[in-house]
Amino acid sequence: LNPASAVDARAREAYLARLAPSSRRTMARSLETAARALDYTSADAVPWCALTAGHVAAIRAALAAHQSPASVNRILAAVRGVLRAAWRQGTISADELARACDVPGVTDDRAAAGRVLSRGEILALFDAARSRHPCVSRRDLALLSVLYGGGLRRAEAAALRWIDVDGRRLTVTGKGTRVRAVYLPAAGARYLERWRQISSDGAVFCALSARGKPAQPPAPLSPRGVYAILRRLAELGRVAPLGPHDLRRT
Repeated sequence: LNPASAVDARAREAYLARLAPSSRRTMARSLETAARALDYTSADAVPWCALTAGHVAAIRAALAAHQSPASVNRILAAVRGVLRAAWRQGTISADELARACDVPGVTDDRAAAGRVLSRGEILALFDAARSRHPCVSRRDLALLSVLYGGGLRRAEAAALRWIDVDGRRLTVTGKGTRVRAVYLPAAGARYLERWRQISSDGAVFCALSARGKPAQPPAPLSPRGVYAILRRLAELGRVAPLGPHDLRRT
């Protein structure tokens, strides 16, 4: 392969620019992993527009031996994304793109991760949230309401802003910056409104101390923070370990 050029950089940058910020970081790391699988030092050095189906298959084979199927498929998706961006820019042909994208992903024969929560477990999580400091309780009840009542992903909940909230209607920016409307149950909207009486600026969910004081300066919750809160509520409610996506699944 020839050395990477400006057109390769443009294709990679165009692909990443189409993604939401959280996905952008993840897929940028995926491209770095793909580069190493092809024996390049970094994604900057890869001539992406010259990759063929054989190179994509080589990435798949190199990674499948020591990465989970989900990780391999995510990395392959990032590579395909760059190739599609190159096709949009007229750098590769439709035939070349089709052949490269035809390389199959890795099949995961394991049982699907995650679980569906019982009604008793859901009630226990809400009871655990009620047991906390009043300010923390209001935030956690509102958070449970959008994760369970609205089915939001943790990154979507972390990115939610008050300008996205209109009564029971949430305007949610999801994967690939796709925007959708989500309608909360009436009870969930009430929990969210009670939290709004305490925190009504910027991000809907912010970090709080155990005594209900916001961080200084105020800090929006990160997706990792959403996970930590749910893990703490599970501990308090004596609910078996779970993840935020289990509420969405339920």
